Amino acid sequence: MLLTGYEVPPIHHAAVLVEGHTIVDAGPASEVKIPADATVIDTSGRTMMPGLIETHGHVIVLGHGSCDTWFAWIKAHGGDATLTRVMGTSAKQRLMAGVTTAIDLGAPLQPILAMRDQINTAEVAGTRLFVSGPWISRGATGAMQ
Repeated sequence: MLLTGYEVPPIHHAAVLVEGHTIVDAGPASEVKIPADATVIDTSGRTMMPGLIETHGHVIVLGHGSCDTWFAWIKAHGGDATLTRVMGTSAKQRLMAGVTTAIDLGAPLQPILAMRDQINTAEVAGTRLFVSGPWISRGATGAMQ
């Protein structure tokens, strides 16, 4: 089944044709011309849909929780190396959940820029990141800034 993101009913028995990194056709399988040499991925029983965009996220945490709690835990369990592993895991979890783009609105500047760049060069599998760097606040405790 294909959900297009438009205000139309789902398309059952759908096909999506991808060339390189570009979707070039999508619709009912009976109407999409599939090249003879195409690699076919069977999505029977699954739902295809556009990637989701998270407009306010923090890849410095896994799941839900307080950034202050995570900062203390990260400092106690390896510091910057652990922060990098947490960000990479978080970015991959988002991608596997269908979030293809995320806006990260608060992380230490150099580590989040490095993670963004590693994702952009495919060194790390993760959601595409747009980042703001550290947040501006008063009285933040435990921050890794």
